[in-house]
Amino acid sequence: MISDTLTVSGQNFSQNRSENHVTIHGIPVPIVAASTKELKVVVPDGVPFAYVDLVVSRNNHQPASSSISINEYPSPEITGISPTNGSAGTVVTIYGRQLDKTVHASYILGFTGANGEMLHKPAYPFIMTSADSVQVAIPSDAGTGPIYLPVWPNQSIENTFVFLSTPVFTIVP
Repeated sequence: MISDTLTVSGQNFSQNRSENHVTIHGIPVPIVAASTKELKVVVPDGVPFAYVDLVVSRNNHQPASSSISINEYPSPEITGISPTNGSAGTVVTIYGRQLDKTVHASYILGFTGANGEMLHKPAYPFIMTSADSVQVAIPSDAGTGPIYLPVWPNQSIENTFVFLSTPVFTIVP
């Protein structure tokens, strides 16, 4: 998010902040702390909420770049599930933070399959019950393991998402 402190990990950074140069989307970024393996920078105004290039350079060293996602909202977090066990059809509430801003409720929900594989398909609907919780019904083909929520890392990139996983849900016959 804009104004957040971002930690850039790597090697061969200078401990002297002024000897390192960082840009995000071509915009120079203030460096607030530096060590040989880590830089802490502040995301500046003007950076779009999108995937953007982060470039780190230092005199006499090759610049390094990486694509990062700048989000309009804080990153989502899963804090727990209830109940933690049940059979097919059990309604499970997934608790967390910022779920309403980033979980894409009409896309794909993933479950651990009976053989430990990840099952994900649009056939597993769920409903947003509040900003910080989601309810799902355990499908008949699910097995013991985490439940996976699809999260848009960047709302401007179509059909791109990552999965957040819950604690283990145990299937009880």
